[in-house]
Amino acid sequence: MKTILLRRKIVLLFILVAIIQTLSFAQRKQINGLKTASTVTVTLCRGSSTVLTPTITGCSGPYTYSWSPGGQTSPSVAVSPTNTSTYIVATTGANNCTSMDTFVVNVIAAPVVNLGPDTSSCACVNVSAAQSGVTYNWSTGSEYSNLNICISGQFWVTVSNGMCMDTDTINVTIKPKPVVSLGPDVTVANNITLDAGNAGSVYLWNTGSITQMITVNTSGTYSVTVTNTAGCSAGDAISVTIRNPIAVIPEGFSPNGDGINETFNIAGIENYPKNYFEIFNRWGDKVFNAQPYENTWNGTSTLGLRVGGNELPVGTYFYILDLGDGTPPFKGTIYLNR
Repeated sequence: MKTILLRRKIVLLFILVAIIQTLSFAQRKQINGLKTASTVTVTLCRGSSTVLTPTITGCSGPYTYSWSPGGQTSPSVAVSPTNTSTYIVATTGANNCTSMDTFVVNVIAAPVVNLGPDTSSCACVNVSAAQSGVTYNWSTGSEYSNLNICISGQFWVTVSNGMCMDTDTINVTIKPKPVVSLGPDVTVANNITLDAGNAGSVYLWNTGSITQMITVNTSGTYSVTVTNTAGCSAGDAISVTIRNPIAVIPEGFSPNGDGINETFNIAGIENYPKNYFEIFNRWGDKVFNAQPYENTWNGTSTLGLRVGGNELPVGTYFYILDLGDGTPPFKGTIYLNR
């Protein structure tokens, strides 16, 4: 009988050991009054905040908390460190079940972008968000550090270092510039009127004139600056060549030795150094030519067959005068009298 009872006690002992072994690891920890500590790493952009909350397993409530640094006793704390920092919380549950949780908050410097104040300009505006180690995303789709803006509008950029980002916006107004055109360089006779257009603007010519239009009668380069009501300026320049016209081609002359009208004189011919002058008799024979003509013809023949000397007889002769400036040649008659 004693042997049977002993055997029963041994069986009960084995059963008890088996029951204890089937308890969960957490239950055994609670029995021992200790919960294994944990470490959590959080990455945060400088200037941002995060909430730290311990994860409790294996202990039953109610719980009490003690945070360090700070001394808070709440289940969670919001932190916004400026540099990498470590936070520890001690959590105590029923039966003095205690855990120690550590939070390491790595702080990364966020990029800071400043496009400057809103602006207006008469020309394109170059806006910069440049800094090292970042990527760019502009509202236009550009991914460069700078944006050249030539139209009015609102523009923004987001700058990112892969973890943190910053955004800024700028309003740009592009004011219209006057369009000034004096035309191509020109060669004219007598004078020309130059018009800078853009009525109602402010004008300043290199001649000192402040009117929209000026008339010039001297060769040279003329320029103007025009400032419109928006305060924007533009200018243009033109080269003007004034060729004094042939004032009068005489109808005749009298080379008779009296000292009056002894040569065929064309006023203004000296302004055309590339001119070519020809004289023909009534039969179409060329009797004189010169290139350039310098008012030297005295009624003598310098070309062709000459009967009775070089003096040409009284009569009507025909001329062709080419000024050599691209204009059509002059044609007409000359009466030679003695």
